[in-house]
Amino acid sequence: TLRLPVQYAISSGAMAVAVLGLPSTVEPTVLVTGPNSFARTIRGTTTLTDLAPGAYVVATSTVSAAPYTYAPSAVTQSVTVTASIAAAPVTLTFAAQIGRATLSFVGLPTGVVPSFSIAGTGFTRTVTGTSAGTATVDSIPVGRYAVTPSPVSASGTTYAATPARRDIDVVNAGTPVAAAFAFAPVPVVVDVAIAGLPSGAAASVTLTSPAGLDTALAVSTRIAGAAGRWRLAATPSTVGGFIYTPTPTSRDTTLVAGDSARLSVQYALTSGALAIAVTGLADGALGAVQVTGPGFFSRAVTTTSTLTGLVPGLYTVTSNNVTVFGLPYVPATTSQQIAVSASLIASPVTVSYALAGGRLSLHAGGLPAGAVATFTLSGVGAPKTITGTATVTGLTPGNYTLTANNVSFGNATYVAAPASVPITITLALVSSATFVYAAAPDGGGGGGGFNLAVDNVYLTQATQRYDGTVSLVAGRDALLRVFVTASATNTQRPDVRIRIYDGAALLQTVTIPAPEASVRTATAEGTLSSTWNTLVQAANVRTSLRVLVDVDPTSAITEADRTDNVWPRGSTPQTIAVASVPAFTVRFVPVVNGGLAGNVTEANKSAFLATALRIYPLQNVVADVRAPFTTSAPALQSNDGNSGWLTTLSELNALRTADGAPATTHYYGVVKVPYTSGIAGLGYVPGRAAMGWDYMPSGDGVAAHEWGHNFARDHSPCGVSGDPQYPYPGGVIGVWGWNSATNALVSPSATDIMSYCNNQWISDWTWSQVLQYRQGSGSVAQADVRGEGLLIWGRVVDGRVLLEPAFRVTARPSAVLVSASHRVELLDREDQPLLDIPMMAERVPDVVDHDERQFAIVVPWSAKLERSLARVRVRDASSPLAAAVRTVSAAVVEGTTADPAASTSADSRGRTRLHWNAQKYPMVMARDAVTGDILGFLRTSGDAFSARGRAVELVYSDGVRSLVRRP
Repeated sequence: TLRLPVQYAISSGAMAVAVLGLPSTVEPTVLVTGPNSFARTIRGTTTLTDLAPGAYVVATSTVSAAPYTYAPSAVTQSVTVTASIAAAPVTLTFAAQIGRATLSFVGLPTGVVPSFSIAGTGFTRTVTGTSAGTATVDSIPVGRYAVTPSPVSASGTTYAATPARRDIDVVNAGTPVAAAFAFAPVPVVVDVAIAGLPSGAAASVTLTSPAGLDTALAVSTRIAGAAGRWRLAATPSTVGGFIYTPTPTSRDTTLVAGDSARLSVQYALTSGALAIAVTGLADGALGAVQVTGPGFFSRAVTTTSTLTGLVPGLYTVTSNNVTVFGLPYVPATTSQQIAVSASLIASPVTVSYALAGGRLSLHAGGLPAGAVATFTLSGVGAPKTITGTATVTGLTPGNYTLTANNVSFGNATYVAAPASVPITITLALVSSATFVYAAAPDGGGGGGGFNLAVDNVYLTQATQRYDGTVSLVAGRDALLRVFVTASATNTQRPDVRIRIYDGAALLQTVTIPAPEASVRTATAEGTLSSTWNTLVQAANVRTSLRVLVDVDPTSAITEADRTDNVWPRGSTPQTIAVASVPAFTVRFVPVVNGGLAGNVTEANKSAFLATALRIYPLQNVVADVRAPFTTSAPALQSNDGNSGWLTTLSELNALRTADGAPATTHYYGVVKVPYTSGIAGLGYVPGRAAMGWDYMPSGDGVAAHEWGHNFARDHSPCGVSGDPQYPYPGGVIGVWGWNSATNALVSPSATDIMSYCNNQWISDWTWSQVLQYRQGSGSVAQADVRGEGLLIWGRVVDGRVLLEPAFRVTARPSAVLVSASHRVELLDREDQPLLDIPMMAERVPDVVDHDERQFAIVVPWSAKLERSLARVRVRDASSPLAAAVRTVSAAVVEGTTADPAASTSADSRGRTRLHWNAQKYPMVMARDAVTGDILGFLRTSGDAFSARGRAVELVYSDGVRSLVRRP
């Protein structure tokens, strides 16, 4: 028997890896490497078997499990595995990276303690202080935290901490981070807001503190003081003789510590003035005028004077005879009643004196009832027309000839006998003359030279020159007026026939009865009832409109000449200038500034368009209301001392451009302001962006004025310097206007909508210039394809370019202009041009203390720009040294992206407040993550925007490039 022994020996080993210190749900990453290229990744406590004997390395790293991080006691360990059934032990011990904070406070009464909020990424804790004036917080994850102490109330006093917030950096160390706060009583803040007085005028307001201290206030003032009863008293102020009365006259309020009270005092003009002109007397001579009115008012006036501080109401001006150098003077009117309203414009009244002279008593017989005789008195001075048979006074002594004019009444003409008589006028005596009328032998049927004529015809939609050369707008109602005159006084009532043509096709025939009891012998354009009028419906106002008019179309009246009964002469229809205009497209933007939101909605947007539709050459309006836009510009001030208005307008212009609005779409921002007198609107000339306040009804006129600027109109010179080509002095409209809403004429003395004066309408000049602009240069060609672009925007103040941070947007690229005021240059790191585009900075004409221009443009984005863009430069096209530059951040140059270190919180108004690293990213754009609608531009860390429940993305700009993050 052969015995062959076989001896087995252990040739492999094992390793027991133990992971300690981590929560059960957290797994580390452990890499084990060893002989023969051995590598194994494990996720927790594990025993590895069947290992080749030799040296092994066990490596791990820090583990994150928000809000904590866990660090291993050793990143790597070496272990030797032998051929043994006993596993080589390896222990990986992790420890949470935490620190401590000690908060201290002073300034609170004994026993009163505050609470503190400690907030950071994924970690929030509230801790209450102790009577020792400290609070200790343990086990805080390493990181940056905001510590915010809460206000404390005790015994009716509220205490607040300084600072209101501290940022601390918690480190993994045994020594706690310290943060100290000092509490102090919060004062009562009383804001007295005074409005309604002219600039520079002092109010008469007294504010009494709880201690009984009186403070006289002349302007709006903020006062900090103690809690208790505060009383306000306001009395009328007199400015330049005019009385302004406050509302309310008293306020009484009790405030506790920490309260802020706004006590508003609104002054309103409550007095008027009476401008009395005394004329007709020799230099130095005094009249005898007595003015009486409400409240037993009585004042004697002897010369031209203006009475101010008058209570509104009805005043009686009584004028008495006077003797000057022995000669008697009498007033033309002995008593006049004048209504005085609360206004800075004095109600005018004229007391006209004339030498008493002689008197003339006229008598006429033979005329039928209702017929009125007229006479011509010629001799001393200019001929005088006398109507009726009253006694004429104040005639200068001398020799005259009195002629009785023929009277047309019914179908007869009456002739006086004698036809004329000599008259001698003697001082203080009455001369008389008597005439007897009889029907003319021809029966008075209008013959004997009697004639009717169509003197003129024109159509108007808001304004028109007498020659009818102001072009109409197609598709809009127009008023047609026919001016008919007669060769002599009469009682004729002829019809007028109007025929409306579209080219050669007759559209409509209208017969209009006489508007008055007789045909006038002269035109009276300012009297609507003096003309034969008809409304031509919008459907008939066409670009090939023609009109033919004739008076007395049935030849019912006998005339000397009928060739002038038709207009135009020759019976060929007159072509009327009618233009087609594009639709006026406007998007209203409710602007939120400092918590005040402009009131414009789909329900009330038409109220902002009413004036514009009446006065401008517009036919169709397409209007909608955009989602609200929040501006972080300063609060709007009546004089824009902080540039809040200009900043908001610039943001609106950028908003319109970034939205990719079509070139024909106007953006109109509607704002709410905390005042009632001051800046009401701004707009570009020309442009597509403007803004105005929401006070109604004035907000309607403000919008029309600002759109006038957008239509390339400068100011009309009334109350402001303006267009040197404006044809009428004083900014008046110069011709008769027509208000279609009231069917009333507007006097040529009204002022143009583009002026700063009251009683506004539109002139023929402004209408025609706006029409020309909207038909030609007002239409801008622009690509209709939306794509990736770079928004470049800013302001030019007195020639200095202020360039805002650029943003990546999805929008239509801006139209490329042939000529421009500035150029946009995109440059690489060697300052080599990547793109060079002309651009126009539009002027803001309502700014009078400096030259203000603003711009916004979207340039196409490309892969080349993405790789190479380093700088954006905007320079003056005529002065290359006048330029502004934005440069990408150092992080981008180095190929990395800087963390914006952003955090958000909700404020008391339900808005989202954003904190971020504003040094690296000077501006943030908040926009709807789904639609891309811009919600606001944020300029300072801590600014807020309103999400209104929408998903939001934040675009951080380093000046040139954009970083998009979700909050």
